[in-house]
Amino acid sequence: MERTNKKGFTLSELMAVVVIIAIIAGIALGSYRSITEKAVFNEGLTIAHTIAAAADEYYYEYHVQPASLEKLVLDLKGVTVNGKNISSKHFTGVFAPTSSVRLSSKDYPYDLSVSMEYYGQRPDYCIGKDSQGKGKAFCQ
Repeated sequence: MERTNKKGFTLSELMAVVVIIAIIAGIALGSYRSITEKAVFNEGLTIAHTIAAAADEYYYEYHVQPASLEKLVLDLKGVTVNGKNISSKHFTGVFAPTSSVRLSSKDYPYDLSVSMEYYGQRPDYCIGKDSQGKGKAFCQ
């Protein structure tokens, strides 16, 4: 009898490798999405906090609430302000001079509201609605 040396993989071996790779990719994709959502949410918090802090500083200096965002000194790259409207890559929102900054995500189901405390206080309360629509206090 002649013995032949066959080189290569069987179909079942290849299928097992494909299944393992698919499982690993599924886990990695879920983690990536979660990390991306958190990054976008933190971007929104940064925008809202910066605007609220600038409004607070304006009030502290002039003893009157700012009427629009143009009166505030903002150093936010990638954020466009027009009157009381806020727009960035991931968020749109409204500045309410008497109370808060409200942002809604364009990509994820997040609504942020950062309340402002005037009289020299920093913004100290913010609520974000998560993907289930439940409000969470993120910065008390």
